Amino acid sequence: MVDLVYRGYGPQSTAGSRLVMVEDHTGFIAPLPHHALHGEDGFSWGYGGSGPADLARSLIIHALGSSALCTTCHGTAMVLHAGAMADQPEPTPCTRCHRGYTVSMDLYQLFKADVIARLPMTGWTLSHDEVMRWLSQHASRLSTFDDLTA
Repeated sequence: MVDLVYRGYGPQSTAGSRLVMVEDHTGFIAPLPHHALHGEDGFSWGYGGSGPADLARSLIIHALGSSALCTTCHGTAMVLHAGAMADQPEPTPCTRCHRGYTVSMDLYQLFKADVIARLPMTGWTLSHDEVMRWLSQHASRLSTFDDLTA
């Protein structure tokens, strides 16, 4: 059990507009890393869109930790292939993941629809355990990116 809480602050709060923080049992607070794939405008919630999709993806990646990293490129989103000269490998985009992570689009889009789109615009709290419980209930129905491209 990981004792983390994810907290989203709505636009009316003094913490800022659409800020998502990670809090641990010691009181340490840090911003949730934004693993942008759908837009650079940041997180949002309470509806289905690009900001909520990035929030869903980022929450799942954070909750899974290193197990979300692609085992082919080790999170770099690039792999080395033999180039024209064998002693000079060329970096190419990894085809086994989305920007270094194997969280499938089907999985985080379902999480967006089930959880993120239903969060109140004014703010919310989700525990790490709630995210992991949702994943354990739904992951068996959905493949990772690795499975989809194999």
